[in-house]
Amino acid sequence: MKHYFLLYSCILCAFLSCCKKNPEVIQHSETLIIYMAADNNLKSNALLNVYDMVEGIGPDQKVIVFFDKGDKSSYLMEINKKNGVSIHQQVVKQYSDMNSASSSTLHFILKEVIKRYPSEQYGLILWSHGTSWFPSSKPQTKSFGIDKGATIEINDLANALPTKFKYILFDACLMGSVEVASELQNHTDYLLASPTDILKTGMPYKEILPILLNYSQTVKARLVEVCKTYIAHYKQNKGELQSATIALYDLNNIELVQHTMSEIITDYPKVKIGAEGVQRLHKEADCYDLVDAIEKSYGEDSAIKMIKTLNSFILYTDHTDRFQQSLLLKRFHGISCYIPVDKKTYFPDFYSALYWSRITHYNEAIFP
Repeated sequence: MKHYFLLYSCILCAFLSCCKKNPEVIQHSETLIIYMAADNNLKSNALLNVYDMVEGIGPDQKVIVFFDKGDKSSYLMEINKKNGVSIHQQVVKQYSDMNSASSSTLHFILKEVIKRYPSEQYGLILWSHGTSWFPSSKPQTKSFGIDKGATIEINDLANALPTKFKYILFDACLMGSVEVASELQNHTDYLLASPTDILKTGMPYKEILPILLNYSQTVKARLVEVCKTYIAHYKQNKGELQSATIALYDLNNIELVQHTMSEIITDYPKVKIGAEGVQRLHKEADCYDLVDAIEKSYGEDSAIKMIKTLNSFILYTDHTDRFQQSLLLKRFHGISCYIPVDKKTYFPDFYSALYWSRITHYNEAIFP
């Protein structure tokens, strides 16, 4: 891995050599922000992803990257292709040691970017570890990010977002859940995430950045193409590296999903949702396929009812046949839900306070 660190050092030197203290403020129609909480065991993968971002920038395209790699330093960087030809990098601002897995840091950085790069709309990529909605109170669980043991709970993450984003893309594990989507429904129009793990190599930025930055296409069209590119990238691999799931959610329609879930629970008040025979989406975390959970507990008619609702909510989903060989994805419908099985992930009080629980009464269907 030494040559990767040397490569990144060269890139970083280029950033520092062309740092601007007072950048000109120009209005843009759309800006992509990438927030990388990489002060953890994914640091080397983050370095490779930054290099791929540099490689993936097309003519007259740019991205704004916040990169916390530890070593008592964090950077706000701009990557663009100057005059449509040569790659131009600069460190817009360097910070002292920051806890990037903190909602206050996330809020501060995003506000800083929005102030420096005023735009009509913003896209946001959140890069780090992830474990759906699970609270940060337990060392084995975290909703987003890891920085010296600290994490950001999903409700705190939602409240930290200073504006409504056009889309949020999670390059982090297990964020494609009804719980996460419900917490973010007022903070973004589209959510792109994986209901299972994401391999540590992450998104293929060299392939997806030209798509995301092609502003001649609609946001929806770009995000669907990103999903297709991501799955194709991993389907060409072999063995355990042929592992990926992805889904694109239209959060403007999530209320339909919540309403359908609430109706199903109301129609069967004595039924408790169980995990027996339900499609698992993780080997350890209690994440299960939503539709399969409904079918196993409430029957085929209820499952069909939810599938019809999901057709307007899930704009695109796809998956490899397995995830790392051990997890066979036979009944995958593109979004996960929580069913408590493992005592390590039994959080009735925290879960009941999530918006998904409050609006659907789902907590009453899974807890005694």
